[in-house]
Amino acid sequence: MKVLIVGAGVIGSVIGWQLQEAGNEITYFVRAEKRTPFEKTGIRIRCADERIPGGAAIEVDYRPLFVDSLAGIGAYDLMIVS
Repeated sequence: MKVLIVGAGVIGSVIGWQLQEAGNEITYFVRAEKRTPFEKTGIRIRCADERIPGGAAIEVDYRPLFVDSLAGIGAYDLMIVS
């Protein structure tokens, strides 16, 4: 499924990462001045998986696609505004 997420804050980042882990194609719509830094470094996800006893630490560099304009980007199956 192609998913567009508006905003790459904490909530949007975690939701997008989880959806990508489930096999979906994720794109973030971000402000123009944020696009280049995000493309260079991606989004660092640090969390504890509480489904595992003791809460296994997870730390990944998540690198989805980023756009700063909705013109000509095509169709999406789902759009999330975080």
